[in-house]
Amino acid sequence: MEDERWPGGQEWRNQTVPPDSTTTQIQDLVSNTNYTVLIAGRTGKGVGASTTVYIYIRATLEPELHRNTESVAVISVVSFLVIVTCVVAVLLCLRILRLRNNSPSVFQGGPGSHDDGIVADSLFDPSAK
Repeated sequence: MEDERWPGGQEWRNQTVPPDSTTTQIQDLVSNTNYTVLIAGRTGKGVGASTTVYIYIRATLEPELHRNTESVAVISVVSFLVIVTCVVAVLLCLRILRLRNNSPSVFQGGPGSHDDGIVADSLFDPSAK
């Protein structure tokens, strides 16, 4: 299976190193995973001759800026909405308190409350239409 990251090569799980190359690059490895390296080829010493192969592994951690930016944006939007909601709630509470203090008769009523007589007078007045 061709991999566009390495023209002419295969995907990293079956990475093929050309005979004239001494290094290769394998990307997209997953951390905390065991990998097996299989080395086969000609040593120039004949079949069955032992040779030493050195494998150097260099790991580079690259930050994922896209995910960090997304999480910061989401946290910012949620924080802004929470602040706006709190401000609106406080303003509504202050408005209700101001209305209660300035016009207490608006919030009074029910059985036994004071009647100014307007309703009773209009009910019994024959001239009222």
